[in-house]
Amino acid sequence: MKIPPCQINLILAWLWILLSFVSGMALGLFFHDEKGLSGYASFKRRMYRLGHISFFGLGAVNVLFYFTLKNFPIADP
Repeated sequence: MKIPPCQINLILAWLWILLSFVSGMALGLFFHDEKGLSGYASFKRRMYRLGHISFFGLGAVNVLFYFTLKNFPIADP
C-alpha cells in the first residue's frame, strides 16, 4: 500500500493534535497540586505546558501544509 506524501502529513498532523489533547489532559489532571512539578510558577511546569501547546501548533502547521500541497499539485516527471 503506497501512501502519498501529502497524506502522511495529514496523518501526522492529526496524531500531533491528538497528542496535544492527551498531554494537556494529563497535565490538567494534577493542576491543583501545588507540589506537582514544583509548583504552578516553576520553570519545569512552564516548559511542559509550552510543549503541550507546541504539539497543537505543529499539528496545525501540518494540516495547513497538507491543504497547500493538495491545492498545488506537483506534476509527475
